[in-house]
Amino acid sequence: MSLPDKSELFFQVTKEIKNGELDKVLWSQVLLQAGGDVVLTRTNYRRLRVEQLLLAQQPGITAQEQPKPPVNSSNTVRCSQCNTENVAGANFCESCGNQLNQQVIIEKPSSNPTNISTPFVYAGFRPRLSAAFIDGILSTLIYWAIVALFFLYLWVEYLFTGVNRADNFGDDRLAGLHTFFSIAVVLIYFTVMESGKDSATFGKKWLGLKVLSSDGARISTSRAFFRYISRFLSMLLLFIGYLMQPFTKKKQALHDIMTDTIVIKDGAGNSSAGNLLATILIGLPIIGILAAIGIPSYQGYVKKEKDAEINISLQAEVSHLNVDLPKMLDDETRHDSVQVLNKEIRYNYTLINYPASDFDKNEFFKTYKPRLLNTVCTAEIQPYLQKGVVFSHAYFGNDEELVSLISITPSDCKSKLLNAVL
Repeated sequence: MSLPDKSELFFQVTKEIKNGELDKVLWSQVLLQAGGDVVLTRTNYRRLRVEQLLLAQQPGITAQEQPKPPVNSSNTVRCSQCNTENVAGANFCESCGNQLNQQVIIEKPSSNPTNISTPFVYAGFRPRLSAAFIDGILSTLIYWAIVALFFLYLWVEYLFTGVNRADNFGDDRLAGLHTFFSIAVVLIYFTVMESGKDSATFGKKWLGLKVLSSDGARISTSRAFFRYISRFLSMLLLFIGYLMQPFTKKKQALHDIMTDTIVIKDGAGNSSAGNLLATILIGLPIIGILAAIGIPSYQGYVKKEKDAEINISLQAEVSHLNVDLPKMLDDETRHDSVQVLNKEIRYNYTLINYPASDFDKNEFFKTYKPRLLNTVCTAEIQPYLQKGVVFSHAYFGNDEELVSLISITPSDCKSKLLNAVL
């Protein structure tokens, strides 16, 4: 009878782990012996499970002779019949076969609670966001340190040779080099760190995260490279590639799925700091959006209320002027009425001898505005100008068509005062 190849059995066990089809008794025993360390548990489980499958194929080998994980005396159950110590979790004594009455309560490590059917604890959105922020700062600092060293080299070269090669870099060339090298530095940083022995960048390592292939192996340099490149697709799709991460089975973003990688929790890390940082990073844009919407709305409301108060005050002050109107100011001009609009006092006049078509409107405006500036921009009117009130004069022909509307604003009076000083 030919025995299966050991590498084939290893592949079979790896597939069992990936699909969650584990020997739960063996897994729990190894997990307890490893003190809750998932990575060490996976390694020992593969070895013992492969040996178990190999021995199961050999004739004459009983279940009692199959390999068992080393027994820790603190996690055992003693048989009441033969006094043999059995591994915690066993249902029957390995010596006499007596059913065990397990009364020993074994405390699992509280620092890394693990579901037996799920060998990985996948990292959530907040710690990954915090790690990305930390790595973004670090990679930016690395880039600018390289830029500083480059220009320092050019400066030292200039001191010794008198040749200033920095003059050869135009703005367009500098912008292109900046874009290229900033991307290159970040690409190298993520590729080297995530494919290295720690399987994590500095930010991920600080927060206790690792980047692995979906079967728990360390990823290659090429896979780390393409994982970073595929991030651009996650960003181009309105960041949906990132936002989908909390809703996938293995907490994978789009670039994780494309490269068959996962991000797991490997140790406690600095989770409190990571959660706080993530909360700040998520909260600041929300606060900024609310402020961008709320502050202008509030300012607009306050301005509207103040303008309404000013209009009521103006209406009370000019109401008596209309009592004596209309009246003739001279042989050609009749003062018809005074109106209060939105922070505007408008004087309406009629030029009784001519229709509007008889006037050159541009020439009329140029002639009358300087006269009105002298009339409006006085100390008596200054309190109104300080409130932003506009004084307008509307001239109509005897056909009731508008000849010209001349408005004197607070800025017009400031310009007039400034010209007078100069």
